[in-house]
This record gives sequence, C-alpha cells and structure tokens, in this order.
Amino acid sequence: MGFLRPGEEYEIDSTIGPITCKALSFQQQRELIRIVKNLQTNTDPEEAMNLVEKILEKAIVRWSIGEAFSVALLLEKISFQEAMEIGKRITEGGKLSEIERKKSE
Repeated sequence: MGFLRPGEEYEIDSTIGPITCKALSFQQQRELIRIVKNLQTNTDPEEAMNLVEKILEKAIVRWSIGEAFSVALLLEKISFQEAMEIGKRITEGGKLSEIERKKSE
C-alpha cells in the first residue's frame, strides 16, 4: 500500500464517471475527522446531508464531465448513499493500493 502526499490527486469512481480528489494534509485530515465524528453522532437527516457535503468539499477538485465542477452540481447528479460512499473513500485519506495508485497516475 502506498500513501499520497498532501495535494496529490487520485480518482474515485462514481455513477457519473471518475471524480478527482486531492490527498489531504494531516491538519486537513484532522478537520475531516471532526466532521466524521459529528456525522456518526448525528440524529438529524438534514444535518447528516450537510456534513457529507462538507466532507466532499474538503477533497474533490474536479470531475470527468464536461462542465464546471461544484459540489452543489455533483449533489444534483448522485444519490445520498453514493455521496456517503464517496465521503467514506475520501476519509480513507489518500491511502491507496498499488493498483489504485497506478490508475491515478
């Protein structure tokens, strides 16, 4: 298993095609973990959606579709469950298998 340096990019597959994310620094990861902790103890569905959106905003930099990227547009194109799965992959923090690393290069 390899690790990405902060700022290095990697792709996450989605129903709309690859989404490019950046590896987060230690401090950014710490902030992300705070959001995840809030998500884990949350009981309000709307607040859960807001927290997932914050996770996506931390790391996603672009997508493969031919239009300008924004998290708001992304959330119009994917389900909440998929957003949660993408968020989970982001929280794994730039930790990629060798196969994933080669795909992202």
